[in-house]
Amino acid sequence: MITATIRLDFDGQTAKFDATPWFDQATGAQLQALARSNFGGDYSADNVAHFLRSVEPGIDEILSRSETLCEAGVETCGFEVYVDAKEALSWLLAVGTDECDKKFAALCE
Repeated sequence: MITATIRLDFDGQTAKFDATPWFDQATGAQLQALARSNFGGDYSADNVAHFLRSVEPGIDEILSRSETLCEAGVETCGFEVYVDAKEALSWLLAVGTDECDKKFAALCE
């Protein structure tokens, strides 16, 4: 499991979720972008939450609140997503050298 956390800027509400399904379908470019952002606090990490929104109720709740706050003009209406870097890197190693070379070449060097 690759743990991730989404946090609402407005009041700090958080939800933890399993980001593994996103990793299973991610392209090498998507993984590289996430790694370059240090696995969080960037649009590449936000994409993990958006991808899993329909299957993770905690994500949907925070994203819905964020959208409502933004529509109301609240300045601190955003959110941040952080993926556990150690778990993500362990997952990359676990996929094996051949698969890693094909899908995630720049991260596996």
